[in-house]
Amino acid sequence: MRINRNNTRDIKQVMANYRYINMQKTLLISLTIFFIISGFKMKVHFRQIKKIVETENVSDLEKQIENGFNINATFRGNLTILHYAIMERKFDFVKVLIEKGADINDQTNDLWTPLYLATSSTWRNDSIAEYLINKGANIEIGAKYGFTPIFNTVSYSNEPNYYIFKLLIDSGANIDISCPKCCNQTLFIRCCYWGTTDMINLLLEKGIDINQVDCKGRNGLTLAIMEGNNNIVEYLLEEGINKNQVDNRGYKPLDYAKNSGRKEIIQMIEK
Repeated sequence: MRINRNNTRDIKQVMANYRYINMQKTLLISLTIFFIISGFKMKVHFRQIKKIVETENVSDLEKQIENGFNINATFRGNLTILHYAIMERKFDFVKVLIEKGADINDQTNDLWTPLYLATSSTWRNDSIAEYLINKGANIEIGAKYGFTPIFNTVSYSNEPNYYIFKLLIDSGANIDISCPKCCNQTLFIRCCYWGTTDMINLLLEKGIDINQVDCKGRNGLTLAIMEGNNNIVEYLLEEGINKNQVDNRGYKPLDYAKNSGRKEIIQMIEK
């Protein structure tokens, strides 16, 4: 802009613009420095706490909390220190964190709650799970695909967990549920597939329909046959499950038994 030196209005405008630009730059620099420093402190702090958890030094954790560590601060993946303590199966740390006010229902980016982690096949710990349930953890918060903690107690990758399964049911867990992303597999059908007769019996006692089917029209008997679980097949037949259920492909449970050469199961069905 060409300035007329005799025009004070132009000079004032230029100075005002200059001050505004410099103010913006100063603010941007200040914010950048603040976020860099804050982020750096958060990462260092978490590494310190992580080291304490891994070395099982509960007293050091308590000191960190007394010194102002935010126990509900989130880190990579939206993990809190409570999530991390559960993943490390450190019951003493979990108790301290809950007693000091850690959010018992906080969720990670994958929607995992502390209870979900404690009941999962990867980080299963019955003592921690029971403690969280007794401390009032929400037993109905689901992770991705609608999995609630009770689904975790019946997993293809781990032994069925009847103790926590029953504890969750006794605590009021919804048992009439299904997983939309898993072919609408209900909790009952999941138990027929990977569970135990005790689990199935408990669900039937609670009034669950024995003839539930998944999105492919398969009932619990068909899935038990596919898994080769003779005990569950025998139990379901004794309880009166429909052994003539036709699935979406036109197959009956007996067809699956014959196709897989399961002679003992064939005899049970044809009896």
